[in-house]
Amino acid sequence: MLLNQRARGLITVTASPEPSNSYGDTVCVAGVRLNDDGSGTGMRIYPVAFRHLGSELRFKKFEVIEVDLTPSSKDARAESYRPNWETLTRKRQNGNSKTYDADARGPILEKHWADHVRNERSCLMNKFTLVALAGAIAAMLSGCSLLPGYQEAPTVADAEIVMEYDCLAPNLGEGWGLPGSVVNARPAAPDPGRLPDGFEASVAYLCDGFSSRDTVTVKRYEGDLSALVAALDAGDEGRFALQACSADAELVPTLWLADAAGNAVRMHWPRNSCGKTKPGTRNVLADLTVAETITLTR
Repeated sequence: MLLNQRARGLITVTASPEPSNSYGDTVCVAGVRLNDDGSGTGMRIYPVAFRHLGSELRFKKFEVIEVDLTPSSKDARAESYRPNWETLTRKRQNGNSKTYDADARGPILEKHWADHVRNERSCLMNKFTLVALAGAIAAMLSGCSLLPGYQEAPTVADAEIVMEYDCLAPNLGEGWGLPGSVVNARPAAPDPGRLPDGFEASVAYLCDGFSSRDTVTVKRYEGDLSALVAALDAGDEGRFALQACSADAELVPTLWLADAAGNAVRMHWPRNSCGKTKPGTRNVLADLTVAETITLTR
């Protein structure tokens, strides 16, 4: 039987919202659980449906909260919990929510890192557990520039707006592991980027050139693309030097969003700390209805 635990924690991560059939738009939050003995341990809380929290309960990054937690039954990681948001309180200091500035939270995060290293050395763990631990630290901690061996994710610029989408651009063939297959005056596709402010996407085009050397399959999606836009808005994760990642290659199709006038942007797929695409975008695309499938000849 899983029992509730009263926990006090410093929130250091609030992830971008992801669509959920069960909970609506949800957020995963993480941080440092502040124990009574002064130590800090990892804390990952999911699901958090911010839209359903009253404004007085919508805590912010680097704020201290108290909430009842139950060990997650769907995530085997020891730091993963399911919250009971009816028990949430925001800690107050001089009438305001209690937050930690950079100087105050630095020692806490550094101590948290040291606690994990000591546990890693003293416990009997197999190599797969150590890999999972390194990944969990990378996913949980913010203020990461304070920790050794952390590399921030590169900044992704806004996507360039072009007059129309193009799944046969010559530089896309190289991305599919094939030599450039179109030798003509067709312009190269711009670099992928984030959705520019004010761009109203009404159509999505997914270009898959992995299945054939001679053709490209294009799937067109129309209608409400808000869930897709939200998934694409998730930021890239940084990486820790201790982190281990698989060496398998990932095939990432080209994704365009277009507005009602046909203007298009080539979208960047958000990446995890290993450089692989986060599952949010693929999951949303799998749930969308394909309005049309087109086969183009190279």
